[in-house]
Amino acid sequence: MANDKRSTATVIGTVESVSREIARGKFTFREVIVTEAGKYPNPIAIEFSGDNIGKASSLAPGDAVTIACNIRGREWTSPAGEVKHFLSLSGWKIDEHDKSGRGSDVPTGSAGNDYDEPLPFASASMGDEPSPIACALRRRV
Repeated sequence: MANDKRSTATVIGTVESVSREIARGKFTFREVIVTEAGKYPNPIAIEFSGDNIGKASSLAPGDAVTIACNIRGREWTSPAGEVKHFLSLSGWKIDEHDKSGRGSDVPTGSAGNDYDEPLPFASASMGDEPSPIACALRRRV
């Protein structure tokens, strides 16, 4: 019996940035970074593509949102034969809570963090090689 259900996630937070349309070959998407509030703010990248690409157009930094996503996984084999797995979130629904400009009902966490301190998951049991998450976070800063 085939499983037709998809794994889903809901991300609740404040929009940090919205990219312009990015094209990679025939694939076009927009990336939205949403930061979940808390003691350790959690920036999450969500891709909008295909019929959903326009849904990210109305978002601006500071908007408080709830975004419904599909969780997608990929497997990659390096030239050395090492197999790695990657996840991405593909957004398909946006509920906007606050467009006042700063997301007052969802705090963004500690302001002024310069991200110079080491990330707690920087090596992630991969020897001295930074984890893909740590690399992605450092590219966004």
